[in-house]
Amino acid sequence: MTNLNKSDLRDLLANLRLKFFVKSEKGDYEFEYYTDRFLGDDPENPTLTRAYKMVDRVRASSFKSPWDEFNLEKQVAILSTLLDDGRYKIDRVVRGWRIKCTECEKELCGEIWDPVPARCPHDSGKTCNAKLNLEKVEEIESSLSWPFLST
Repeated sequence: MTNLNKSDLRDLLANLRLKFFVKSEKGDYEFEYYTDRFLGDDPENPTLTRAYKMVDRVRASSFKSPWDEFNLEKQVAILSTLLDDGRYKIDRVVRGWRIKCTECEKELCGEIWDPVPARCPHDSGKTCNAKLNLEKVEEIESSLSWPFLST
């Protein structure tokens, strides 16, 4: 049984700034809740939409929105059942990403929906433009105190 009530789950699911992962007891299935960014007509004001996908580690496949598009109330019910009855656990909560340029030493950070640039955009009089090693991207875990996360 999880320590979360449905109101807590609703808040977690509705928070566009957080990406989180829910894993099965054996780790063979995982749900990832995240935020998609759509640029539309105005690239300066993208539309943010909550989404989720199921990752099947047994068959090495994933399915975006296996139960229709993201619906907050439906996901609260599904997640509550997975946590309470299905022995799933919230594995980690992520609030963004960071990468350090090896040329100019500048640390770049972004929201979970921001794309990681392929080249360093740092400008201190002259643009660095060094190619970034995307294998070095780190997730920034949430500094929030989540009592329900496993240790």
